[in-house]
Amino acid sequence: ESSAAGTPGDVFGDSRAYDVAEGKPAEYQIGSGRVVGWDEGLVDMCEGEKRYIVIPPELGYGEKGLPPKIPPNATLGMTLELLAILEKPPNIWADIDTDLNHVIEFHELMEWVQREHPNAAVDFGMKLLVEDDKDLDGMLTWEEFTGPKGVKRPGDPIWPEKTREDDEEQSRVAKEEYEAAKQGAKKEEKHTEL
Repeated sequence: ESSAAGTPGDVFGDSRAYDVAEGKPAEYQIGSGRVVGWDEGLVDMCEGEKRYIVIPPELGYGEKGLPPKIPPNATLGMTLELLAILEKPPNIWADIDTDLNHVIEFHELMEWVQREHPNAAVDFGMKLLVEDDKDLDGMLTWEEFTGPKGVKRPGDPIWPEKTREDDEEQSRVAKEEYEAAKQGAKKEEKHTEL
């Protein structure tokens, strides 16, 4: 059912129109939160499936809307088509952060846009920056960046560093759990013999 806001049937975006210019379909990583409704709408879809999803205002753009295309309190309807499921999500963060300083600076973002999306307008890079730059400092931190960025933050060790005390504590807890389980097994044996 349509909301009172806006005009039913208005098109506010068409990823295929953008994709045709780029020559490739849009890629999306579930859980990135990059597009309203897609995290929920793509779950359990099969390759080749088309699905129409309805996003109520409280799960969409709410009271603020997204002017000028999406008015406040608008119910959104989207048709999704899943063309392919990629084996490994791309790590765009690593592609953009070329100086490896753990932030994406404006010049890095624009160089990436020119390299990966040569037909896109300059405002495409600005839009990406503005959407993600929560503290408005002109650069994106790992936390701010909503694009695909792999599973671990750059510079973080694969395994958290452990101290000798951590190992000793883990051993102590494991011994206690083992002893408790052993005591429970003995009590159970006695109970079954009666």
